[in-house]
Amino acid sequence: MSSDDLRLNSLDRFRKSKSGLTLEVYSSCEVPAGCGGAVLRWRRVGAPILVWFSAYVDGTVVGLFLDGEPLSVQRRMVQPGSHVLSFIVDEPGNDGIFLFRMTLSPSLKTLKRPRFVSGIDGNWRATMNAPPDDWRMPGFDDSQFVPLVEREVPEPAGGSRWRWEVLTKEARGLGLPLPGLAVPETSVWHKWLDSDPHTRRVWVRCTFGLNDEGFA
Repeated sequence: MSSDDLRLNSLDRFRKSKSGLTLEVYSSCEVPAGCGGAVLRWRRVGAPILVWFSAYVDGTVVGLFLDGEPLSVQRRMVQPGSHVLSFIVDEPGNDGIFLFRMTLSPSLKTLKRPRFVSGIDGNWRATMNAPPDDWRMPGFDDSQFVPLVEREVPEPAGGSRWRWEVLTKEARGLGLPLPGLAVPETSVWHKWLDSDPHTRRVWVRCTFGLNDEGFA
């Protein structure tokens, strides 16, 4: 009898000898008595990862895209690597415009950074002039886009309040720079901040990375 035969209830019994696989929690269940279980499976390192998207926007979203492809559902299998999330907001609010969160599911054994939320990390940038057609793609030069700043997103009324409330617990509201904020003089924002306190349309672009440890 081998030593593995004695580990009746141990996951170590099913360990893999090769490093090309990682363990993920594929599904789980729970019953009122407090018991439950999880379905585990092995996945190949570097395989696509399921990403969940959740957002609240104070305005009208026109086209949410991932790497230039329409994102019409809340979850998508995403390849590891560099990515761009992009969308347009019509008639944005005068304060914070949006809250955003991405999470990974299922959970990976190697996971260290399971969430990516909106914040002043330099990843979220915007412009108020229509950009070139390739602005939604990785590698686009967004130096003329200005980093968004942290601004409180007003609490909504009605059925969308629950989404706003959930997101405010993790994400930071982002919006346009306030008049008087220092921005590059070569940017179209410089003229706007000195003249028109209201904008009709904003093009938003966010870059992020993804690997088997989570978001980068």
